[in-house]
Amino acid sequence: MDNWTKPFPLVKLYEEFNIDPRLLIKAWVDGDICLYIKLDGEPCRISRSVTSINSAEGKRSFEETIDNGEDSYQNNRLPEFRIRQFYTNKVKSHYPKILMKHLAAKNVNMSNILIELENTYRKVGNRINYNGVAHGYWLIKPIDGCFHEKEYTLPDMIHILSLGASRTKSITIYDYTMSDYLMTSQDTLIDNPELFVKHEDIEKIMEVENVKGRIKPSLNKIDLSCSDKHEGEIKPEKCYPILKHRIALCIIIREWWAREDKDDKKIAHNAALHLRNFHKYSTEDGTVMGWITRPEETIHKPRICPIQIEALSIFLKMVCKDKNVKNSTSAIAKMLTELAHKDEYKFDISFSKEEVKAWLLNKKQSN
Repeated sequence: MDNWTKPFPLVKLYEEFNIDPRLLIKAWVDGDICLYIKLDGEPCRISRSVTSINSAEGKRSFEETIDNGEDSYQNNRLPEFRIRQFYTNKVKSHYPKILMKHLAAKNVNMSNILIELENTYRKVGNRINYNGVAHGYWLIKPIDGCFHEKEYTLPDMIHILSLGASRTKSITIYDYTMSDYLMTSQDTLIDNPELFVKHEDIEKIMEVENVKGRIKPSLNKIDLSCSDKHEGEIKPEKCYPILKHRIALCIIIREWWAREDKDDKKIAHNAALHLRNFHKYSTEDGTVMGWITRPEETIHKPRICPIQIEALSIFLKMVCKDKNVKNSTSAIAKMLTELAHKDEYKFDISFSKEEVKAWLLNKKQSN
């Protein structure tokens, strides 16, 4: 958050600013603004990226701070940590108080929660997962297919891509950098009034919607139901270009895995199997199938997923070694551009060395 002040609750938008909350939810789904959820001691699991820690000694030190309950969510003095906290069961000064308060409010059995949070941390590929309780304002993002509705589901991240998951009502919860995310033990329903928005984003929406004439003083009651007849209903109006890393990922997976078999299902299976066996990811075949599907324009602004950047970095290094491409960002960018222009792909696009450098370092980059 830019000024690190507490965000404003959506439920009070109409009362204070005469704005239909659905306008902001629509902008959030399109990726134009950020929304936040306020957590008050929810028992959950946090997944933290360690890709930026290069040395084995640094990773061991990071694990020790987590095990001692002294990671950056407790001892970091930067402003962004003032509005959100995550306490492991090692933080005796805060953990019991916050957890007991939450359980009392939710009328949850204490013994079940303690058993569930017994394990402290576990390594999964380039991430470390550990249990605790989350407090404060956390960034939320809708997954693909989500649109403005009365209720959203706060899902178990492991189950988001499973066959039984409700993708239309799922969100993911991140820290301010989107490098860390939370996982819950079971689906929990939240309502729009429990969502929050930054003051500067309210001003942005007011400026845009006043020009369009969508903020109507005649609206004296806000109905958050999904009625098709509701006045001022918002329809998707614009398309967004795809992110360049998605094009690079699509190309590079096909260049490597289509050498043996051109069948998309087998390509996706082999690539996912490699990530699972050699890099300890839990990537499913269906996820990679989405990556190798030709990206097209969409009515929702594309979102950057850390796993896509990490997979791109892995496969780029494999292809460059196989093709004897010089280990430089300029050479790799040139190779990607030439591949994109092949008749097989026909992408009218070029890649820069700055983009390649960010991908190889596993950094998210706005395209």
